[in-house]
Amino acid sequence: MTEADLDGLPPVAARYLRAMGVVGRPRTWELRVHFVGRFRRGPDQAWMPLDAWQYNSAVDVARLFQMRLMFARVVPMWGWDTYRGGRGRMRGKVLNLVPVADGSGPEFDTSELVTWLNDAVLMAPAMLLGTRTAWGAASEDSFWVSVTDAGRTVRAEVFVDGEGRPRDFRTEDRFADLPGGLVRAP
Repeated sequence: MTEADLDGLPPVAARYLRAMGVVGRPRTWELRVHFVGRFRRGPDQAWMPLDAWQYNSAVDVARLFQMRLMFARVVPMWGWDTYRGGRGRMRGKVLNLVPVADGSGPEFDTSELVTWLNDAVLMAPAMLLGTRTAWGAASEDSFWVSVTDAGRTVRAEVFVDGEGRPRDFRTEDRFADLPGGLVRAP
């Protein structure tokens, strides 16, 4: 990637890409990550040990995320978030046998695509330098970025610090599974 690849971008977005080390490196087409940490379903819920594996592609936009949680520190629960072929899906099984979550449809398609966008912003920003991505300045310390795949467009505003590193990612293209059903939520 060269400075010429940043031509035409809003200055704040170019600053972000420089701060993320994009210039002078090969183009990123995929991302593979292994996480070890903890996870909780809400602010009043207990933390659970987490082991997760993820693969993202920019060639054909795809996100494959698998996690294993230890519920009550003894019962394994598996979860999968996927986005492939323009379709999103979220599944979960206790003991890898008993389904506890299984969601798909337009809301999941949108949510999983915007999660792909978030992953690219935070971990592999060169994946965003292509024809499916649009950029715009929002302020001196933020820019908006959108990605289109399979006829669906998602958008987020990215806030950066003084060096250009991301400090916040905000979108309305995510759905929360609330007691009343799926609701678009920030």
